[in-house]
Amino acid sequence: MRRGSGRRCSCCGAAASSRRLDQIWPLARTPRFRLLCFLHFLRQVGALQIAGVGAAASDSGPHRAPVDSRHMAALRTLGLSERSDRDTVKRAYRRLARALHPDLQPGLPDLRRRELEARLAEVTAAAEALLR
Repeated sequence: MRRGSGRRCSCCGAAASSRRLDQIWPLARTPRFRLLCFLHFLRQVGALQIAGVGAAASDSGPHRAPVDSRHMAALRTLGLSERSDRDTVKRAYRRLARALHPDLQPGLPDLRRRELEARLAEVTAAAEALLR
C-alpha cells in the first residue's frame, strides 16, 4: 500500500495524489461521481476556479453558517454587529434593559410607560433568541 505525501487537496480536503484523469475515470461508475472526478481534476490542474462554499481558504474568509433574518433582526434590535459574541449580547441587553425598564423611571405618563414596556419586551425576546 502506497502512503501519501501528507498533502491535501485545497478544494475538498482529500489526500492529494498525482493521478491523472485517465487513471481515475474507469473508477467512476456513476454519472454524478464522474462529474465530481472531472471537476476535481479541473481544480487540481488549475483550470477551474471555485467560488463559494468549496473555495480555498485563501480565496474567501472563514466559513460561517448562514445567518437567518430573525437572527439579524435580533442583532439590529440590540444594536449589535454580525460578529458579536455572547458576552457582547449580554452587555447590550443589560444596558438596554436598564434604560428601558419602566420601574427604574418613576413619574412617567402611562402612554410612555406602555411604550417602554413594549420595547423592553422586544429587547428581551431578541436577547433570548440570540442567547439560546
